Amino acid sequence: VAPHWKELIENCWAQNPTDRPPFTDICDVLESDQFVTNSINKDLFNSYQKMVKPYRLGSEKTDKPKSKFESVSEPEPEPVAEPEEPINTESPVLKNLREEFEKGGSVASKLTYADALFSGKYGSPNHEEAFKIFLSIANNDKNANKDKALAEYFAGQCLVNQGKYPLASTYLNKAVYHGNSDAAFYLAEQIFDGNIKAKNSDQLKKLYQFAADAGHPQAIKKFAFMNYYGSFITHPDRTTANKYFKIGSDNGDPELVYIWAVRNEFGRGCEKNVKEGMRLMKMAAEDLKYPEAQFDYALHLYNGLNVEKDLDEATKFIL
Repeated sequence: VAPHWKELIENCWAQNPTDRPPFTDICDVLESDQFVTNSINKDLFNSYQKMVKPYRLGSEKTDKPKSKFESVSEPEPEPVAEPEEPINTESPVLKNLREEFEKGGSVASKLTYADALFSGKYGSPNHEEAFKIFLSIANNDKNANKDKALAEYFAGQCLVNQGKYPLASTYLNKAVYHGNSDAAFYLAEQIFDGNIKAKNSDQLKKLYQFAADAGHPQAIKKFAFMNYYGSFITHPDRTTANKYFKIGSDNGDPELVYIWAVRNEFGRGCEKNVKEGMRLMKMAAEDLKYPEAQFDYALHLYNGLNVEKDLDEATKFIL
């Protein structure tokens, strides 16, 4: 990173908030000759500048103390005349995506544009327009199943955001049928929350398990806990729960690493392995910064329980 960029970035992440430059000063710096060079896209820069500057100049002055980045003799900004025509604040990025879409580009470009409309990444969300594009992709038999499934998944999300749950269920189920594990977890969550009705008594469990077996981190955790507490059946299924606790631990989920550490330490649902339990607990405490693990591992260190007694390390984790 160039030195002037490094200095600006480090100033912005200063530990003391009062040392960080206000945004008006950041804008001034970014507009200086040191930053506006041939290495940047000046057209894109100017587009953003036109969007931001009317709001900057129109902002009210405050009586807060000046930071070290503000000029003591900074003059009052001149009044800004009302523009004759409304300023077009459409994001240049969204405009480029739309133009690419209108050219009839690839499925990927259509999905990218529809996703931008759905998420509101470059403006306000437009779920209705996004749904139309996702639907056109999903209904095109020439598209690959994975693209159709992705479009169906997002079409379902668009409908959920509009409160059209029965129709959303149709598209989410289609996405699951075409193999989309994210759709399986999302549909399971909608059923769990009571927004969508399950087709049958086993659907919720099958959806969570499908997503979990596909490696969906949230599904692994939820499926493990729901089996542990018996959410699917009358009695808990601790064997299945332990299986997914281990899978989640192997995937590095901080909470499941800690849970699997405790189960190894005491032999709960698995063969007792104190050494492995302590290794996992230390990892959850030290590398993953999981609070429960930090506290538990501190108690082990303080008492010398299954690890060498170390008051300094215990103090560090307690703090």
